[in-house]
Amino acid sequence: GRMKLTGHTILCYGLNTEKGKKIKTAALLLGIRVKSVDPSRYGEAIGSLLGKPVEVQAETEEEQGVQISEEMMVMAGFNSRTLDHFLEQLKRRGIPGVVLKAVVTPYNVSWSSRRLYRELCGEREAYRQGNAVPEATGGKDESDSND
Repeated sequence: GRMKLTGHTILCYGLNTEKGKKIKTAALLLGIRVKSVDPSRYGEAIGSLLGKPVEVQAETEEEQGVQISEEMMVMAGFNSRTLDHFLEQLKRRGIPGVVLKAVVTPYNVSWSSRRLYRELCGEREAYRQGNAVPEATGGKDESDSND
């Protein structure tokens, strides 16, 4: 049967859309909690968005100016098996992938959402340059098959 993923939470950014609704439905069917993060909370620690008493690491001035302008999913309580299972369910339902995604770790739990977003954007750029994916392809879904 279907794996139940209780104790898992997804923080959603920029997903107050039809696609976001579909992701939310798929997640809830698996027992995953979904929280849309309000922009007013982008400066708080990822951990505190998850209800944990985590102090945010001070942001740099650059990070404070970061606008989260793309979809992003931050997943808490997942391991590689449950992550694969969830992403597989999204694929099955024909829901396009969210390119910027991260799993909460002891390392990033104290970061602000803006810092995490900036890091993910930077990783994606490095990845594209490393694989020399021509910008013209949009680099949209290459990252999905091998992350």
